[in-house]
Amino acid sequence: MATKKEEVVEKKEEVVADDGYVEIPPLFYDKERYSAPVSVIVNGKAYLIPRGKAGIRVPKVVKEVLEQSEYQKQMATNFIRNNEGIKNLGEF
Repeated sequence: MATKKEEVVEKKEEVVADDGYVEIPPLFYDKERYSAPVSVIVNGKAYLIPRGKAGIRVPKVVKEVLEQSEYQKQMATNFIRNNEGIKNLGEF
């Protein structure tokens, strides 16, 4: 009767200290309307985030604000494109 030996190997993962910063994807950039840096103010602290540059690291809360802003833009666009939304604009 043969016995099978299994070798257990622990994977050593590199531990990186959580400094509270995360990398964000490059913000949309063109040479006309969307060329100025994006301003985000959280708890009285202002952040100017350049557009079109990769590798930008910001605090997690700033990334969350940017994501919420983008979500609101998408929701507004969907509302305006929706025929019912356009009809209801006159009722305000």
